[in-house]
Amino acid sequence: MSRPLIERTLRRQVERLGNIKVRGGCRVLNIVSESHVHAASGIHYQTADGSLKTLESDLIVDASGNGSLTVEFLKATDRKPPAETSIRVNTRYASALFERAHIWNDYKGVFTFPDAPEESCGGLILPAENDRHQVVLIGRGNDIPPIDGDEFLSYARELPTLTVYNAIKNAKRLTEIFQIGNIVRALGQPFTIVPLSALATAGLLREQQGDESALFNIMRNLGGSVGTAPLRLTD
Repeated sequence: MSRPLIERTLRRQVERLGNIKVRGGCRVLNIVSESHVHAASGIHYQTADGSLKTLESDLIVDASGNGSLTVEFLKATDRKPPAETSIRVNTRYASALFERAHIWNDYKGVFTFPDAPEESCGGLILPAENDRHQVVLIGRGNDIPPIDGDEFLSYARELPTLTVYNAIKNAKRLTEIFQIGNIVRALGQPFTIVPLSALATAGLLREQQGDESALFNIMRNLGGSVGTAPLRLTD
């Protein structure tokens, strides 16, 4: 089951809840505050038709990615942003959805590891719904997985094993090839996630906290996907 299907299913279930309203096609621009208290009191957002609106709120969860809206809010209210250390992993991914990929020996998935440190190229195939497979090619440094269809296959053919290439050489590619590069992880991220997790489980009985933590993590990942969707659309 692919992540888009899981997210779409979860969204539909959430939309059925009477006390939750999902505003589609909107993009949050910034967090706003009341001038006399400097506390977050709402958000400014843009609708699908370009209109600018303000939504007041007692609780705001920043799911924009690495807390970028929160950092800008802290600067706007003359607060010092938390210290951040970034590690440039320099790993690149190219991914596409394929139909009728045939994996050797009828395995469900494939992961071709590079022979590090001499090599950095790898590949991954994961099953999706409707007899489809998500194919991901991985590279580091100067090994950049291509987004051209023929070059994508050539890159797969040069992996340490031919398992990925043989699985997709006669398969039908259903989507464009998306590339993600220079992934940056901020070490300060746990200082955001841990307090939010503690807040989400506060006041619950100990035997309930496990289920609540799992639900919180699902909704956090879903919110992150919604927050990064506009970036993918404008890429």
